[in-house]
Amino acid sequence: MNIFFFEDGIKVTTKLSLNEYLKRYNRLDYLRVLTEGYIDGEGYNIFKKALRAENKNENFTGIIRLSHIEKEFLSYMLDAADDPKDIETLNYYIRV
Repeated sequence: MNIFFFEDGIKVTTKLSLNEYLKRYNRLDYLRVLTEGYIDGEGYNIFKKALRAENKNENFTGIIRLSHIEKEFLSYMLDAADDPKDIETLNYYIRV
């Protein structure tokens, strides 16, 4: 088990390496930002799941489980995406 301490005083425990932790955390944070504008429906549900996973400080995995309907919602977002980072993040969560 790895323990990471950050400058803002946050302590995170995880089985991941630092590079893998940062990669998953950044991807999760990006998904949260993409969906934070939705006030209800599937976009809001994805936002809540991403936020909950992002705030987990003990045994962080960076993995969230999305329903089939939530993945379909992300595929609709993918149709309108033009930024490469948006496309990469949405594709990842649609496949998982």
